[in-house]
Amino acid sequence: MTAKPSIPSKKPSSSSQSLSDWIAQYLAPNAQVQVRLRGNILHVLCETPHRLHQAGAMSRMVDALLDEKTGSRIITDTYVQVYQLYIYSRQIGQTKPDWTAPLYLNRLERHKAQLQISSAESLRIAATQSPLNSQADQSSVAAAWQQDEATTALVLSNVSLARQGDPDAIAWYLSEVLSTLDVGVWVSIRAVPGTTTRHHGAMMPDVSRKHKADRAHPKVPRLWVLCEAAYSPDPLMIAEPVTERLRQLSLTQFKDAVIVIQVHGEASPDWSLRIDLTPADEMLREWSRWGDEAAIARLVNQSLADLQARTTVERKDTSLHFMVQTAAEPSDH
Repeated sequence: MTAKPSIPSKKPSSSSQSLSDWIAQYLAPNAQVQVRLRGNILHVLCETPHRLHQAGAMSRMVDALLDEKTGSRIITDTYVQVYQLYIYSRQIGQTKPDWTAPLYLNRLERHKAQLQISSAESLRIAATQSPLNSQADQSSVAAAWQQDEATTALVLSNVSLARQGDPDAIAWYLSEVLSTLDVGVWVSIRAVPGTTTRHHGAMMPDVSRKHKADRAHPKVPRLWVLCEAAYSPDPLMIAEPVTERLRQLSLTQFKDAVIVIQVHGEASPDWSLRIDLTPADEMLREWSRWGDEAAIARLVNQSLADLQARTTVERKDTSLHFMVQTAAEPSDH
């Protein structure tokens, strides 16, 4: 379970400066580093006199973040809500980065494994290339190809964890849209009174052992999404993308979700919104049982899809009339 920390989300600028120095020593000795927080993503701009080798810089950064003594704590102690670093590398005086790369703090071991695979693959490709190609061209092509592969694998891994109900992965998935609005997000799981039916294939999270035994007062898991910003955003601007993303994950292991928005420094939230996380197909069947004609038609059409047929439903008194229309047979001429 992940809960919102009680300490401030930012520390004084001196801490930010020392963090920039700490990052610079691992990316490149002569690097100028600036950091900027947006939502849950810490953007890191690294400027160097010459082009920075991506694989080497990322490997050093990942090893530093995995260090047992300091590790990623040096980042989260300054910016407690950070789930991801996004690194931009460019040469001093340039306006466009030479390369960019994400670093997910909850998947550092996976990052390290991907970088090791990328390094080995780069050497293999370089060894098989024509000697007419320059070494720089070989390494840049191999690195770019491997970076795309590694990033895609990490994103899919995080999405998979989010669908399993992992709070940190869900927060990362939501921060992908909320960080552009400069809104931080935390996700936690709490048990609430009620009953629910476990959907087929649902993976139920371990909310808390103390909530499992009391059958007289059954508990079901509820997802809490706390959004925090320096301003009071329009509720629709937050609620719509969060609702859409939660529904994309098909979180069948939760009864519902509650979105709460709070302004930095305020004692109470601005507003909250409850979202029903019942899967769309189950809601469709429920509406059909209540006699909703449109829902019944959609269910029947799903069954008739393989037959290339469609039906419309019309209620007449206490009867339902189905008009089935099939696709025209192809002409033999």
